[in-house]
Amino acid sequence: MLKPHSTSGLLSALDSSVGEFLGVLREADEEAQGRFIRGLLLSGLTDRRILGLLREAYRQGPGAFVPEVVGAVIFAFFSADAEEFRDSNVQAKRDSASAWLELPAVRDFLHLEYDVPQEYLRGELRLLNVGSTSLILRAGDNYVLKILKYRHRPNPRIAQATSQYKKLFGSLGEGTPTVHAAGSYYILMDFVPGPTLREVIQDAGPLERVSQGKKTSQKAASENLERVKGVFLQLTNLLESLHERPTAIVHQDLTPDNIILRPSATGGFPRVVLIDFGYNYVLQEGIGATADILSAQATVAPELSSAQEEGTPRSDLYSLGMILLFMLSGKAMPVSEVPGLIDDSWRIYPEFSDLIESLIDRRPENRLSTKPREEGDHEHTRILFSSAARLYEARHIEAIRGWRKIVSSIPRGLLGEFGKVLELGRQYKAVKEDETLARQARKLRYFALGSHAAHGLVLFVTMIYTLDDLGVINLNGLLPFQLLGPAIGVADFNAGSLSENIWGRLVGLTFSIVAVHYYISMFSGLTAKGVRWQTEFWLRFNSFCFALPILWLLIVRPQHWPFCAAVGVTFVTFNNRSTLRAAKVSLAEIEAKLDPEFGNRFKEFFGLYEAYGWNSGLYAGALLVVGIVLATGVAQDEMMYAIAVSILVNIMIMYVTACTKKGPGIRANLSRLYCGYRRARLVDEAKQLTPGGAVG
Repeated sequence: MLKPHSTSGLLSALDSSVGEFLGVLREADEEAQGRFIRGLLLSGLTDRRILGLLREAYRQGPGAFVPEVVGAVIFAFFSADAEEFRDSNVQAKRDSASAWLELPAVRDFLHLEYDVPQEYLRGELRLLNVGSTSLILRAGDNYVLKILKYRHRPNPRIAQATSQYKKLFGSLGEGTPTVHAAGSYYILMDFVPGPTLREVIQDAGPLERVSQGKKTSQKAASENLERVKGVFLQLTNLLESLHERPTAIVHQDLTPDNIILRPSATGGFPRVVLIDFGYNYVLQEGIGATADILSAQATVAPELSSAQEEGTPRSDLYSLGMILLFMLSGKAMPVSEVPGLIDDSWRIYPEFSDLIESLIDRRPENRLSTKPREEGDHEHTRILFSSAARLYEARHIEAIRGWRKIVSSIPRGLLGEFGKVLELGRQYKAVKEDETLARQARKLRYFALGSHAAHGLVLFVTMIYTLDDLGVINLNGLLPFQLLGPAIGVADFNAGSLSENIWGRLVGLTFSIVAVHYYISMFSGLTAKGVRWQTEFWLRFNSFCFALPILWLLIVRPQHWPFCAAVGVTFVTFNNRSTLRAAKVSLAEIEAKLDPEFGNRFKEFFGLYEAYGWNSGLYAGALLVVGIVLATGVAQDEMMYAIAVSILVNIMIMYVTACTKKGPGIRANLSRLYCGYRRARLVDEAKQLTPGGAVG
């Protein structure tokens, strides 16, 4: 029979009634109770039934415990309430945990078990926060006492890192708290007021916030952008000051939870403060909940997942890229959601996305591959970010006044995409001081204007020829046509009646509307420069080539609409096939130079875009067949075919589905691949120029 004073007796009594357990507990000696309570603390306090029995024993009077273990019992209650606060984030749970810290016995426990000097425990103690491996206490008004969770005390690596924290990170200067003391199980540092970056961003929402189907106000959008700019640039500057010390200081655990935004005394933008330097215990020691591991994997550089790897400044740059993605999306990032958030970034805020991908390359040597050799990593990051912010601000936030505001408010459709053209113009103005960016932005703006000029000509010709059909005007009697007719031998510039011409003109006009939308929504901001010159040619050619066959059918013979439409769709097919070819070339280069597994995320896209290209080719063939059957008299119902092509295919399928719904995704994926190709080429060039093949 087990002796009642033994630890085994206490464990056995857990299956008995509450009264019997309390009886065994009162009879147990100091050694048995101490081992029992410490065993409970080392287990992580996961058994709620045992905690319930101990709470009941404590409520009936602390006399059930020998005096030497009362502090450990209270610390167990405090730790359990702290974990409940972490799980629920309910203030009442934090208050409940803090109440246990007021008892002298728990302070004695911290002094004896954690080696915390008595002078640090004399003031008020309150629970501030709970991490994956530590409990963070507010000590008085000016200090923070960080203690290891009891179950992690036996880990020698964690204990050693904790004891060395003051020596390594105690006096790093502005942007970091001063560390006053550290032992194997505790760290005492300055208290930094203010919320964490995670708290701020989750409250503010994504950069491009959507509310009830409408974009946020211009003021709120501007505030969000200023927040992203203020935090990112401060972070970059702070990391630069740490990385460029004679002995580089690498944070290694840069997450949104380890960044505090300290309010400014003068009411300006908060100051970024970094806390919790050192390796990530969750990843390198394999401790913590599954959610902690997934969150750390999303933010911490992949090379830091192993305890054998040392962090480098580029490890922090990886985290910087992930933090930028977090600030843009406003979403918590378990590692499984990162690919989707990157996809969204290319679709919603592409200006920042190439920088993000450049920072979060899985290979440290490939990060910031776009960097010129004469620029440092941090300087190049600031330049790229500032350019991206200017472009985003020009596209979304810059105030539009006067005639531009009127033009930009014109709905999409019949009159084209004037809002997008003005947007490209604003982006050109935003980067015109950077000759490289300005040259490309200027070219894209000109071709967008060209697409609208071509559509405007189509619209004008459609109107005057239709008015001639209706007898409102007489084209042959107008001055330009009077002079032009005899010179080219044309007696009648508009042969046929309204009933003969209207269906061809309807098809021509809807094709022009679709063609402008197709180019503007998918390709006006995209370039294949440096990837395939043929693709760049087709991209720009498609901005205006649609007008050539349409003007032919409008001016020469509207009944030729199936053949003219087939020519226009063939141009589209060539463009689709060429952009797809460039995408595959880009993917091959990326997989060879950057990431062998990069293509896994594009399998579905390539399948869809392959079908997209073949469908446009089939559409061109179908139009050709329609033209033949109408021209040979096999079919007589031109009106039915024209309406089906104009309304069902052009507007419903091409305009609404293919361009409006699928277009942004196609544009985002193509842009991502083309930018990846350019990064891969720069990595290859850097390796060839640098001795030993390493990127400088």
